[in-house]
Amino acid sequence: MKSELKQLIGLPGVSGTEGPVLDWLQEKLESVGEVCRDAMGNLLVHRKGSGKKLMLTTPVDLPGLMVTQLEDGGTARVGTLGPLEPWMYVGRTVTMSEGSQAVVRSHGSGSNCRAEDLYLDLSDGPVAIGETASFSPAWHETAESIGASYLSARGGCSILLRLLQNLKAGSWDLYVVFTVQGQLGNRGIGPASYGVQPDMAITVEGCKEEGAIQSGKGPVVALLDRRAIYSKSVTDKIRQAAAAKNLTIQLSAGQREAGGGGGALPIGGGISTGSLRFAVKDWHSPLEVASIRDMEACTTLLQAILEERYDTELD
Repeated sequence: MKSELKQLIGLPGVSGTEGPVLDWLQEKLESVGEVCRDAMGNLLVHRKGSGKKLMLTTPVDLPGLMVTQLEDGGTARVGTLGPLEPWMYVGRTVTMSEGSQAVVRSHGSGSNCRAEDLYLDLSDGPVAIGETASFSPAWHETAESIGASYLSARGGCSILLRLLQNLKAGSWDLYVVFTVQGQLGNRGIGPASYGVQPDMAITVEGCKEEGAIQSGKGPVVALLDRRAIYSKSVTDKIRQAAAAKNLTIQLSAGQREAGGGGGALPIGGGISTGSLRFAVKDWHSPLEVASIRDMEACTTLLQAILEERYDTELD
């Protein structure tokens, strides 16, 4: 998992410009199922089965900056895309979507700077309006954990990629969807859910380490968040699978964050939806930290759901 996760971390893909990471994933996955993209840009992988329809989703995009105005003196004004703390970007080198680099500056000071205070120092060359910028890739690993830029955004991709690569034949009619514009209110998951019309959905994503939810203590099963109360039938199936594999899980009932599942629940006549997460330290910082064992356990848990015929009933 580490090798492919490191490659994912190095790929650009701020919201709205996810092409490079989607191209990379598609090349990896064309041999494991039917692959296509919908009108929104989501990448769908279909593994046909005779059972009920299950959809697994994770966002692929990164939060970042977009050039909105060019200024004299080799600088450019920027807007923000997705949830980020402006002060974390000040003084940092960012990589532009066309390959050049720039340094983020601010007209404000300290942690009080606002998004509208940010601008780019373009010492590496000119940019164009509409170009995006993200933290330059960073990577540090130990035996127990990974520290990387945008780990919360790309960890879910790694989990579902490994799942598909190792998946045995099962009865679920499986759709794995890598969604776009997740950082912009999880816009991609709604159209994907409408197109697939699954009987059950599980979203896979990072979550902030906070309070009792800690990195290294196992996958996190969300009971509710700011946008959704998750389906008890799906949550129970996740917990059953964890028990079958002797996996320790954490239960989250925090309402500060809004996970992707809230975008699937109300589609059509409603979709039974659950949320599986991995805890991340230093949330949305240039070097997020998570437990590699937690992410591997997420893959193992999903494999258990897919292989142990938990698809017989969806009460």
